[in-house]
Amino acid sequence: MSTQRGGGDNSNRSDEPLTRHEDADIARVLSAVGARREIPDGLKQRWENTFRDALQEQLDRRQRARRQRVMGLCACMLVAILGLYLGTSPSTKSSITLEVVAARGKVLGDAGSGEGLLRPSDSLQMGSTIATGEAGFAVLNYRGYNLRLNSNTQLLLGAETIRLLTGELYMSDEARATEIPAVQIATPQGSVRDIGTQFSVSLVGERTVAMVRRGAIVVEAGARSIQVDSNRDGPSRVTLGAGHAPEIESVPASGEMWRWIYRGTEPLSLEGKTADAFLRWSVRESGLELRYASQAAEIYAKTVYLHGNIETISPEEAVYPVLATTDLTARQAEDETLLVSLERHD
Repeated sequence: MSTQRGGGDNSNRSDEPLTRHEDADIARVLSAVGARREIPDGLKQRWENTFRDALQEQLDRRQRARRQRVMGLCACMLVAILGLYLGTSPSTKSSITLEVVAARGKVLGDAGSGEGLLRPSDSLQMGSTIATGEAGFAVLNYRGYNLRLNSNTQLLLGAETIRLLTGELYMSDEARATEIPAVQIATPQGSVRDIGTQFSVSLVGERTVAMVRRGAIVVEAGARSIQVDSNRDGPSRVTLGAGHAPEIESVPASGEMWRWIYRGTEPLSLEGKTADAFLRWSVRESGLELRYASQAAEIYAKTVYLHGNIETISPEEAVYPVLATTDLTARQAEDETLLVSLERHD
């Protein structure tokens, strides 16, 4: 026979409340044991030191882990910043392009291989000095600007400032990216800053002469700063001289004073271009406004194609012989517009 113990009845005994007899038993045991003895001071100090050392070790470990996380985060941020810089550096470099577009006659400068004659497609360095000779003309791509140098001109190319030392320059910002800072031309008498325009700056004796053909410029001389705009009367010319207030007057948009800017440029190839494309190039170069006398004239200009070349004549002078090969005619009005008509229809 086997005996079965009452395990099932005792399994939940610990969950039942104590009886009065059990409480009395526990009280007698505690009374017999007596009061708890005090821990010796030496042993207490050793326990406190051990506990403090263990706690400090845990704190140091957490601090090292936190420092490592911070350093890792900083490293990630540094990598991200470097990646952003490297990713944007090509556009930054392209935004400060210095390249020779055209050079006629004697044009000297630093093309990266020492001072010498400059040729089309030569790349230049910031800080380069460019100089043209007696019959020298040059066209540069300066940070997206179209920069042209007249003969007997010398200038120093900076990142945002061009220092004109002698001669005359012309600038057009039509191809400049909008995020690129505007250029400033520095001279002994003051400075000229572009704010969206075509303009020229020249040194004439002890004076600086600036002409704004389209748009506006800001001229600064000492503490004085003025904005000069082209208007309905045409371009404006401002003259700066030591000890004199700036003098402003109106000048023509085309004519002899502007013709030098065509001498260094590459001629437009007419082959395969429409009459409208040619006319828009011509007025952009000559400072005029294009206006068609009728819609029929405009439609015709956009659908007739040209042939040949105009290498020996300026954009202003080329209009009449080129249009003679079409049914279009043109005349320059007093308000600096080029009025184009369709022959026998307008």
